[in-house]
Amino acid sequence: MLSSETRDSVKLKYRVPIKKELPSLFIGLSLTFIGLVFLYQLWNFNPRVPILYSGDGLLTLNGLRNMRFGNWYWSTQNLGAPFGQDLHDFPAVAENLHLIILWLGLKILRSEVLTFNLFFFGTYFFTTTFGYIGSRIIRLNRSTAVLVGVIYSFLPFHFQHGPGHLYLAAYWALPIWIAFLIRELMGDSISPFTQGSKLDWFCRPSTFLIAAISIVAATTGLYYSFFFIILAASVLCIRRLKQLSSFEWVPTLFSIVVACAVMAIQYFPVWLYQRQNGSNLSIVKRSISEVEYYSLKIVNLILPINGHRISFFNEIRAKANPVYLIGEGADALGLFGSVGLITLLVVLILQTTSERNKLFSALSVFTIIALLISTVGGFTQVIAAFGFTQLRVGSRMSVVIAFPAIVSAAICLEKLLRNRKRGVVLVSLLIIGSLSVLDMNPGNQLPPYKAVAQSWERDRDVVTRVSTGFGNDAMIFQLPIVPFPENPPVVDMTDYEHLKGYLHSPSLRWSYGGVKGRSADWQLSLPTDPKILISKLRQQNFQVIWINRNGYEDRGTLLFNQLKDLGLKLFFRDANLFILDLRESAN
Repeated sequence: MLSSETRDSVKLKYRVPIKKELPSLFIGLSLTFIGLVFLYQLWNFNPRVPILYSGDGLLTLNGLRNMRFGNWYWSTQNLGAPFGQDLHDFPAVAENLHLIILWLGLKILRSEVLTFNLFFFGTYFFTTTFGYIGSRIIRLNRSTAVLVGVIYSFLPFHFQHGPGHLYLAAYWALPIWIAFLIRELMGDSISPFTQGSKLDWFCRPSTFLIAAISIVAATTGLYYSFFFIILAASVLCIRRLKQLSSFEWVPTLFSIVVACAVMAIQYFPVWLYQRQNGSNLSIVKRSISEVEYYSLKIVNLILPINGHRISFFNEIRAKANPVYLIGEGADALGLFGSVGLITLLVVLILQTTSERNKLFSALSVFTIIALLISTVGGFTQVIAAFGFTQLRVGSRMSVVIAFPAIVSAAICLEKLLRNRKRGVVLVSLLIIGSLSVLDMNPGNQLPPYKAVAQSWERDRDVVTRVSTGFGNDAMIFQLPIVPFPENPPVVDMTDYEHLKGYLHSPSLRWSYGGVKGRSADWQLSLPTDPKILISKLRQQNFQVIWINRNGYEDRGTLLFNQLKDLGLKLFFRDANLFILDLRESAN
């Protein structure tokens, strides 16, 4: 632990005006912008078309549309007709800060698509910013902090989760709470708790900073909140065992209490809903085998990414892929981060304890704790054995491990460049940073902008025709019947594909989107006989049958002919859809 005199002098040395940080941060954000423009070829991107128009991207857009035309993300009367959609059983718990940012974006931009796209690309700038701040909290110099922030924002994890897992891609808050825990491990707390200051400590600005970090940690992702609490608890145990003075563990305990309280507040509406309506055990089922399947593998941290730009590295990755526990495949740290990870493991083995290497020691201890928690057969598996299987993807700890690994590599690079001319240092950092970003991002990562735009425009035109032909408040029954949420693909129809129509009309009512296990999933028990089905749908006042042809082996031809023989008239037909008039007058 640092002496009080040393700590005071260090604090004085590093307490600089914020305006002195802005030029370096501006450089980091500019480099991030340049990286985004070239990696995503943004000159071909239409911001009014969603960057992702399939899979979980549709689910996120569903929530944004609910917020735009309703009170909050979890309810709308326009899905799950005639009962409506209520997502209390499938909530975005611990995402409230993200949701507030998105809500503000919707209020300003008045478009869920613009908000969706802006938020996704904004996560890169946020990550660079907080990567820089986190680096400065652990006292890296400004140039090194810029390097860390930029490299950390372009992790393979960012691209591979991308807009599909929008909230996972928004891992921007991690660097500040990781830096806080690293400082705690060093015995150099942001707000040290000392004898004689028990009550005054809670009124310090630095204590409010710890509270703010804890609140952000608990509101920017369920996985990240869980990781923060379990890592903070581990740090607390270490500080209790190694404490050199009384109560030095209090800041860590305080952060855990604040985070847990904020988590509980966010979960309260869900608890209240389920208390009133009963629990819904059918909503999402996780197994302990899934926890093992999605655990972290150290080899995946170190090996190159899939689709690497250099064929030699791509071949190495391909040889390692034929294994049983594949996981998500978003774990790679890149060459720069891998060097840092290996360095930290070596430091841990050598057990360096000198004052000069305390940062390295803290980074090493933090990393090994994260590995023990998340790796195959680690503590997440132990937790799962007690029935807690909802947070099944331990490999997502990779984004936490990445920050100390990149910091470690950056410190090593800084030492190599010591005593070099400033120009040489800056050019070296720029070259290494650029190569690292290219190393971590494959050359084939571009979304199919043109195809997505064509699909978006086609669906909008079809929904407009339906709205004109049947009225703005028409009820549309969608086939095939698909449970919501989380269902495997039906033939060639991907999950959540039925949500596309909802994104193009503020008033049409759609049968899909009612949460399974509640009254809104009544359609799952409907008969398959077309004649009886038509009768049931007319009793519920549906006017349209919407058939997604991708959900049938025969492209829906048999069902279409059966419905046509029963007197239903064809309203629209193309390669993907049959739309039929269900109104009595159609007979």
